[in-house]
Amino acid sequence: MKIIHTSDWHLGQSLYEYDRTDEQRYMLEQMVEIARAEQADAFLLSGDVFDSSQPSSGVQRLFTHAVLRLREACPEMVIIVTAGNHDSASQLTVSDELWDIVNVKLIGGVNGLEPEAHIVDVNGKGWVAAVPYAHERYLKDGYYQLVLDKVRERNVDELPVVLMAHTTVSSEDVTVGNIASVDVSTLGTGYDYAALGHIHKTMNIDKEGRVRYCGSPMTISFNEKPHLSVSVVTIEKGGDVPAVEERSIKELRPLINLPYDNGVTFEEALEMLKDYPSDKEVYIRLNVSQEAALPATANDDAWRLCEGKRIRLCPINYVREVKEAKEVGMMSLGEFREASPEDIFKQYLESVGTYEAVTDELLGLFRLAEEEVREKKRE
Repeated sequence: MKIIHTSDWHLGQSLYEYDRTDEQRYMLEQMVEIARAEQADAFLLSGDVFDSSQPSSGVQRLFTHAVLRLREACPEMVIIVTAGNHDSASQLTVSDELWDIVNVKLIGGVNGLEPEAHIVDVNGKGWVAAVPYAHERYLKDGYYQLVLDKVRERNVDELPVVLMAHTTVSSEDVTVGNIASVDVSTLGTGYDYAALGHIHKTMNIDKEGRVRYCGSPMTISFNEKPHLSVSVVTIEKGGDVPAVEERSIKELRPLINLPYDNGVTFEEALEMLKDYPSDKEVYIRLNVSQEAALPATANDDAWRLCEGKRIRLCPINYVREVKEAKEVGMMSLGEFREASPEDIFKQYLESVGTYEAVTDELLGLFRLAEEEVREKKRE
């Protein structure tokens, strides 16, 4: 069985109010050409289809057009789409019965669904256990295994089995964002390949490459170091180690940091911007680090240097001088739930070495923002 594994399209995402529709369309065109070339048995989109749970009608049309073009490019390919944490499960599946007619399976949530509802037969070539993102209150312990057990009951010919999941998975006791990640054992057993979404970086979780993040095919923020691709995975027979190849995705408008790492003085950043080629269509963020405050004309000065160039200039990133980070113990999920937002904020700053730069004024602003969030929830 051959599959194309992708995730985290984030259709509808804008960058500092710049519209990225043409970039997303450019990415989707390449996705269609990859599908046409590979003629895979299944196309798996493992969550975060949209950037917002309420995508505009134009963004939904962009998705619809892309899926129909995938169907035209490879008529026999089963297309399976699961919701991510950015997606609305109900909105994604509102027309699932219509999509089913053209062999497109949309699975939005686990709440109220029987385990069998996540199982997709890939034209007699194999099976996909398609589990979307779900908050832990809805995803009971052992749910992945429960679905895989149902697959095992059907899989009398021992065909390849693929598990789809949208979550943070680790093979060691590590944390992401100070929240404990899910151990790979949580995914259960009985699959040949786990097609993961949620992390934008391409990486294997295990040594064999059975559990893999394909990464996002677009750079979503300046803090990401892009390796843009989709994964083409071939499993000869059930139990085999999957063979994984990457197909590169080109960006219409790359995100460029000046400089690439750390920060420089504002004057040095302006020189770098001045010297940047005028024919390259890019987003640029200046990373500035200096003791003196930025001049009042900083933004105007930077914009002036972009005249005649194909640059989408983004807000200046002021990089604070980072002190040596303190050894800070990672929070368990239980400790995280009990901690106040301010406690979590302080612990994060200590862990990255910027706590000494925090003033009472900044903490006051944080508390004000926290109260505004609480007020909106009450409304």
